[in-house]
Amino acid sequence: MKKLLLTLIMSIVLGGTVFAQWYPQTEFYNPKGYDTYFNTAYPFDKGLYGNVDYPIAYLKCNDANITIDDRWDDFEVGAFVGDELRGFIFMTTEYCGDGYLPMFDNIFVYSNDDGEVVSFKVYDHATGTEYECTTNLTIVTGDDSNYYGVYDDPEGISDESLFISFTTGAEQTFTKQIVGYGGGTGRNGYYFIASPVDDVDPTTVTDMIDGEYDLYFFDQGVTNEEWQNYKANNFNLSVGSGYLYAKETDVDLVITGIPTTGTTFDVTLDKVDGANMKGWNLVGNPFGVQAYINRPYYILEGTDNYVEKTANDPIEVMQGILVQANDDGETLTFTTEAPTKSATLALNVTNGNDLVDRATVCFGEGRNLSKLNFRENSSKLYMTEDNKDYAVICTEAQGKMPVNFKAENNGTYTLSFNTENVEFGYLHLIDNMTGNDVDLLATSSYTFDALTTDYASRFKLVFATGNDDDQFAFIGNGEIILNGVNGNTTVQLFDVTGRMLSSTNGANRISTENMAAGVYMIRLVNGNDVKTQKIVVK
Repeated sequence: MKKLLLTLIMSIVLGGTVFAQWYPQTEFYNPKGYDTYFNTAYPFDKGLYGNVDYPIAYLKCNDANITIDDRWDDFEVGAFVGDELRGFIFMTTEYCGDGYLPMFDNIFVYSNDDGEVVSFKVYDHATGTEYECTTNLTIVTGDDSNYYGVYDDPEGISDESLFISFTTGAEQTFTKQIVGYGGGTGRNGYYFIASPVDDVDPTTVTDMIDGEYDLYFFDQGVTNEEWQNYKANNFNLSVGSGYLYAKETDVDLVITGIPTTGTTFDVTLDKVDGANMKGWNLVGNPFGVQAYINRPYYILEGTDNYVEKTANDPIEVMQGILVQANDDGETLTFTTEAPTKSATLALNVTNGNDLVDRATVCFGEGRNLSKLNFRENSSKLYMTEDNKDYAVICTEAQGKMPVNFKAENNGTYTLSFNTENVEFGYLHLIDNMTGNDVDLLATSSYTFDALTTDYASRFKLVFATGNDDDQFAFIGNGEIILNGVNGNTTVQLFDVTGRMLSSTNGANRISTENMAAGVYMIRLVNGNDVKTQKIVVK
């Protein structure tokens, strides 16, 4: 009845002729208020004349009726003759009942000539992806009904309907190598994994669940049973989720299918009150390429401990990650676009050739990453702030930072440092136990002996980046340490009242041994260049 009414209206307006000027419709079902992509990307030629045809159009994606998580109102269809836009409309479920597909209701196609071939494109506003369609039709002018004859209709849909097919991409094959734990004890051999293809049945992944294996889904809301075993409760692998996996023998996990498209993918995080691991979520790279997130995270790659990563680090294909939410319902966005790398200082502790643990200082804004250990009694390297232990800590400050180390076994360890995008003017490691002061600009590592009974508060860093010319004085090991001082520099020390306490030439250190606790001012004078800084002696 609706189409008949539209036909009568068009017949009256057209006045019996098929040659009148028409424009794309500007009012249509668009519940999310998207701007019209096709009318922007392919401006409509207002010089086009012709008859107006408006079949009801349905979408078919990847040879299935509905496979895009029922978010059909994100989609817009454009009708083209060659490269010329001839019509566009948004998806609607407004008139759908049981047994009916969502549809593009009455897509208007503007034509010039009998026999013109109309092709279609689909645009996904949620992902910003444009798809070519496999469907086309031929214009037949002079049809009294102004309907196109259409073919390849789904079962139960009338012959007056258009069934537009598109695909989100070609099938691809993805592989992740798993080294078997070989029947050993402990937790060696566990990996965080993910799938770039949605709704994958583990039974279809060759050798994944044959023999001795473990496959877990993580649910922080299940108290004391956060790790849900596949053997007890079968589940398929979902895009955006992460899983814990181990196998007795070596295996290549091979997943084949159409990967997630687009450049971003959102995952909702949980923070369940009362959970043993409140705020922790096991998610995964949803793409068939490297991905990034705007926060640090953990991976587990067949070792007996988590490995921390920063926002600089790419998340590999089929990689699961453990992230921490600040709020319940928080959105985590994966993106395929690499971020601008921030400045970082990575600290690594080794015992012989074996990596024992890592920690990272990020300079600039960002999230901290709480310290986690897969093994309760493992050696641990971490920073402490507000009585919390962190594997990754972000700071805008310069000065001192405690670096704690707790040894699992008595022995000799080496602490090494890697810097990225940071130009340090001063970087020292202070060993609080031995008093050693190590200039890390002269040497990038420090070897020390540690006992399991040692206090954890073993080290501190004293550092200054080259990013702040005003910050030149730091306190470390009982001294005020001055950067940028040469033989032509006069160093002046004042108390809080402005009284000069000392004035020296070329001295780059001032002992605090005889200084009372309080606030002091230091001034460096080098010709016309004068710098002043406040410093607190405790």
